[in-house]
Amino acid sequence: MMKGLRIRFEPVESDCHVDQTSQLPRNYTPWSRPVPTRKLPSEDTSSDRALQTLYNWIETCVKHHGDCAGHKITPLPKRILEIEGTHVYLRERANTPAMYACLSHCWGPTGPTIRLDKTSFGRLRDGIVIDQLPKTFAHAAQLCKRLGIRFIWIDACCKFFCPVIIM
Repeated sequence: MMKGLRIRFEPVESDCHVDQTSQLPRNYTPWSRPVPTRKLPSEDTSSDRALQTLYNWIETCVKHHGDCAGHKITPLPKRILEIEGTHVYLRERANTPAMYACLSHCWGPTGPTIRLDKTSFGRLRDGIVIDQLPKTFAHAAQLCKRLGIRFIWIDACCKFFCPVIIM
């Protein structure tokens, strides 16, 4: 059970558009006004009631909000996780049109237990059982699956981890 989940729809910069976003001002946002957050009607975010609320929010957003209208299907980023059955697979499908969700988070000083780097690339590409992912990743993938969303972009798994070396 996931408790206290809040949903916020907002743009995410990914490394797939580095050439485009690196030239934008630091405070750039495609939204014309702040994006509101809302609390789900149930503490149990895995409930059918919460799922229906999320589905309704997505549909309302895509159909009626000026900034979102018509953007349910967008080009996928360079790397994306594809949810198939009980597994997620790292795919490279840049610019393929599809609906996808994003999970971006401040992972703390040590980072998540799994992240995209030279040693994990093959494992992610070959597929990982959803239940073996860190809990936050697994919950997000399970929610996407229940909402009928086939792809999820998780920053830790879709952007190469490059440690900063200070000399």
